[in-house]
Amino acid sequence: MSTDLDKLRIPVVSSPFPGHPYIVVVMICGEDDLWGPALKPTDAEAAQIASFTDFQREYYGSGKPQEGPFDLWNRSSIVLCNLGEGTELRKGSGWKYNRPHWRSGPLWAPYEISGLTLEDLLSHYETNGGVTTASDWTAWKANHPEAFPV
Repeated sequence: MSTDLDKLRIPVVSSPFPGHPYIVVVMICGEDDLWGPALKPTDAEAAQIASFTDFQREYYGSGKPQEGPFDLWNRSSIVLCNLGEGTELRKGSGWKYNRPHWRSGPLWAPYEISGLTLEDLLSHYETNGGVTTASDWTAWKANHPEAFPV
């Protein structure tokens, strides 16, 4: 299922609590799974996730890819998930994120917003829900039109 994502160095898990501290990880699981359904990203979305991982690594980390199939760091992973239609466990659908170190509050953020595209979610994350301007993220997107076409 994740071969094409592996090539982009995007780890895939089936739970919002990955066993390793990946920089960015995508949760994919079926409708019958506890956390499902969580949909596989499109090729365009996978390119955005790979670029977002590069941004996280360059802005907050060492700047260069680590050896091994995926990048790890000493912070909590950013778990991205494209939720299918809502279930009893969550509100809304569309792209959401989770930080495995969260111990209270909603499982997926932003809880109150439904139907976000991946690019909108990444910008929401980087601007802290619109509280900050995130000029570095805006510049990153502008400099990476292959992932974020205008």
